[in-house]
Amino acid sequence: SSGINAEYGDYAHTYPIPRDLATKYRRYGFHGTSHKYVVQQAEEFLGKEIINAISFHLGNGCSVACIKESKSVDTTMGYTPLAGLPMGSRSGDIDPSIILKLIQDEGYSADEVSDLLHSKSGLYGISGSSDSLTVEKGFAKGDPQHVLAFNVFGYSARKVLGAYSAVLNNKVDCVIFTGGIGENSPLLHRLVCSELFSISHSTFSRSSNVSDITAAEGSLSPTRVLVVKTNEELAIARECVKFMD
Repeated sequence: SSGINAEYGDYAHTYPIPRDLATKYRRYGFHGTSHKYVVQQAEEFLGKEIINAISFHLGNGCSVACIKESKSVDTTMGYTPLAGLPMGSRSGDIDPSIILKLIQDEGYSADEVSDLLHSKSGLYGISGSSDSLTVEKGFAKGDPQHVLAFNVFGYSARKVLGAYSAVLNNKVDCVIFTGGIGENSPLLHRLVCSELFSISHSTFSRSSNVSDITAAEGSLSPTRVLVVKTNEELAIARECVKFMD
């Protein structure tokens, strides 16, 4: 679902390709329903009607949404869910020339390239496992391929955090982590945020007034780091009720 991602401007969704193709192939984004839900939860938690936020939905598929005044102005996924961050078995962004080389020089068919990018890349391609928990355990043990895979993933996420902070003129009310990985990996939270927001695992404590949110307390930064359990089914139900009304 593109959901909240339908709100951003043409400069953010237009690819720099010939105009007749750019009107056909554009950035749509995905996980919009999840991003919208967790942003609404963050608004309630922070006691604000409008916020600037950077929302990380990290699961087997991964996307980041840049939220300005509670509306999405950019997202990492594109025309398809293949774009953006490296994922469990998807490559995320790579140099498009690699695809041409695979076809022209390596003898791959289009279907084989598609299978490689969707099913044999990402964490799986680097480490041999698409399971983030397995990769994180290998990282903790110092396994070289797991360390590399986890660092590639974390570094890619940290670059997006910096870029979207710039889009928001460094006025970021909160960074949100959600999804299977986002909700369950304090190590990743530190890897992505610590250099910008001075957090550590010990600073995370569960909020008592809003359910399913964990916050980083005691940070020197005015930006809050929130771990929010997503509920896309509830978000879809709410949208249906609005439509019926």
